Amino acid sequence: MDKERVGEAHPAFVLIIGQLAPDELLVLRQLDVESPRAYFRLSEASPALTLVETRARLVASPLGEASAEGLLRAAVRPEELAQPMLFLTFFGHLQSLGLTEYTNVPAGERYDRSFLGVEHHFIRLTDFGRLFLSACVSRAGAELPSAVFRGVAN
Repeated sequence: MDKERVGEAHPAFVLIIGQLAPDELLVLRQLDVESPRAYFRLSEASPALTLVETRARLVASPLGEASAEGLLRAAVRPEELAQPMLFLTFFGHLQSLGLTEYTNVPAGERYDRSFLGVEHHFIRLTDFGRLFLSACVSRAGAELPSAVFRGVAN
């Protein structure tokens, strides 16, 4: 670490980079673009729904098109991952690293499962996660400084 950039990094970042799967970088990027994001699933045991699946469920709910579109803009997109069925596994790992967290959003409390027909949770980057992205991931789309991620980002 140099004196001019000491506030932009944390010694743990080197260890974190070595623990990330390529899809986890994509999850971090999704959370960086929109925060908080929501993921939707049918039950506790089911994977996160894709955007197409989420759209079909929300449009069929009594929400109304404007509210449904607002939630859809904030929805995660597991289909962008190489292994979309593992989205929640990746999010859990990122949470264990301190990069992501669940968040209570007032809007989220208005929509219960019986109303939407799906379970949903709001998630976001932590302050530590934002610092990690700022220090280790270029906003222009460059990869993390690790050969593990060559060709994954963009």
